[in-house]
Parts: sequence; C-alpha cells; structure tokens
Amino acid sequence: MTERTNRRIVFATSPQGAPRPSDFEFVREAIPDLAEGEMLLRTLWLSIDPYMRSDFMGYAKNVGKTMPGDTLSEVVESRAAGWKPGDLVVGYTGWQEYSIATADDVRWHVPEMPIQKWDGSLGPASSAVGVLGMPAYSAYQGMIHVAKIQAGETAVLSAASGAVGQVAGQLARIQGARAVGIAGGPAKCAYCVEELGFDACVDYKSDAFPEALAKAVPNGIDVYFEGVGGAVLEAVIPLLNSGSRVPVCGWIADYNVDRDEWASTPLQRLKAEGFPVIGKGG
Repeated sequence: MTERTNRRIVFATSPQGAPRPSDFEFVREAIPDLAEGEMLLRTLWLSIDPYMRSDFMGYAKNVGKTMPGDTLSEVVESRAAGWKPGDLVVGYTGWQEYSIATADDVRWHVPEMPIQKWDGSLGPASSAVGVLGMPAYSAYQGMIHVAKIQAGETAVLSAASGAVGQVAGQLARIQGARAVGIAGGPAKCAYCVEELGFDACVDYKSDAFPEALAKAVPNGIDVYFEGVGGAVLEAVIPLLNSGSRVPVCGWIADYNVDRDEWASTPLQRLKAEGFPVIGKGG
C-alpha cells in the first residue's frame, strides 16, 4: 500500500442557482496498490469549464461522483506496459490530486478518444487543457465547420477573452475575417485587441453596450460565436445579417437558472446550430 493520500472534490448536492461551497465535498482517501496494467497519475493541470454546471451539476444522478475535467498528469508509478514514471498523460481524471488509470481509458467517455502521452514538442504541458485542448476543439469546430467563416466577413465573439472565445477570434482573423470581441471590462477588451489581434472589442458591462456594439460592426454581423446568451445575445440579434450563422457553443448566462425558467428568444433569419466538440454524442 502506497503512503500517498488522494484528495478529490466530490459533487455533493444539486445546486439551487449559483453553486456554493456546500454543494461540494472534500474527500481524503488512501491510494491502493496498483494492479497489473494500472498506473498512478498525479494531476499537474486541470481544466475547469462552464459546461460542468449544466452537463454535470445539473443532474442528481451525478451526486457522489468526482467532479469531471480534462487533465494533464504525470505518471508516478506504473504497472502498465509502455508507460513509465515521468510520462505526461492527457486524460479526463477530474478534480483530484491522484488517479489510477489504464492504457485503455478514454477521454470524455468517447471510445475514439483514448488517453495519450503528451508530445512536449507541441508546447507547454498546460496547453493540453487549453489552446491545444477541448476549448480549442470547440472554437475550431464552431468557426471552421459550423460557421464556415469566410474572408471579408465580420465575426463577433462572446466571452472573447475566455479559453474558447480567444481561439475563435484568432481563427476568424486567420481566415481573413474581421474579429470583434465582447468581454467584461477594459482590461479584458485591451487583451483581446492588443495581445490576441482582434480588430475591436466591446465591454458588455458598459451602460452603452448595445450602441457600442452596433458602432463596432457597421456592416452587420455575419457570424456570431455564441457562448453566453442573455443580454449579450439580445444586443447581437438586431445586428445579424440575413444568412448569418450562429454556432451555439454555450449559454453561460442561464446555466444557474432552473431549466423550467428558460425563456425562448425570437430569432431572425439565421442558422443556429449546436455541435458536439468531440466524438459521437459529444
């Protein structure tokens, strides 16, 4: 029996509204000896994302389970062929310090996405759960395959300074489109323009947000990468051009609202399409 102790965060109860500390439970437990074919992983990087509130914490069946999440881990001990201590592993082991895995484990419960060793030549290990991880998959799928962004078009990106939005905006620029971000506060907007290369960014916290957004898109909006819903979507809708596309990646503004309270929003002539990020079934 190893002397190490695992620490993990468990989903304790279904939140009512915004999650509170009491909705989680902190668990300490001994780590058992490894069986043949197993390896002990230590979490180095963990991605904590908005989907967890709606896709995991929205269902009572998940009470008692470890909070999920993409991870980049280091192999500490191994009895698995082909895996040795020091190897870095891209996995889906969730909110815990240690985990026991096998070479047959998969990410996101998708058979087509097995865990894999991290190729250090690609960049910093942290990018496995960021710009080279699920957030970037979301941005690429939405902008390239769903929206089919074209040169000369105007793309508006909600949550533009976030992990998904910042990649979506840069993809728009690479394709020759104009990228206009929406973010909360002057610092985030400056980051989008000065660091990420967006053409403009509008502060949704400003009292004059709808007017500022309209001024930033004089030729209307051809692609709106949706991640928040709520008041931001309401300001965007009147500016959408005929034939515009709206890849629906998220609806953060309503994640803490009870499902029976969700209200439908009238839309003009446009394409609104949800999409799976990875594998069959998403």
